[in-house]
Amino acid sequence: MTTETFNYTGINRPSIPMDSNAVLDYVFNWSDWLFAISDDITSHTVTVNGVTLDSSLVIDGLEEGGANVTNSRVRVWLSNPTVAVASCACRITTTGGRVDERTFYPLGQER
Repeated sequence: MTTETFNYTGINRPSIPMDSNAVLDYVFNWSDWLFAISDDITSHTVTVNGVTLDSSLVIDGLEEGGANVTNSRVRVWLSNPTVAVASCACRITTTGGRVDERTFYPLGQER
């Protein structure tokens, strides 16, 4: 999802530390899945709790084999985590009518 490594907490939630002063981008990546089914993202909705969503946009990506996959990832810019465990969910709809949602949890802490 991002250049940082996600860790799984005891309750199986992908999480990543985020300093309270940070402004960082994270990427929700559907490239491999969308490449395999020849589909792409047509719309997305990002919902956050305990962190500020500054912006989001659909971007191209690469599947595991290196092929370019158009409109296959969503980049979100987040800032100001205000709770110890915030959340960021991204729901997409594809050209083929598929809907998927993924969530990760920024951990507000000094880094």
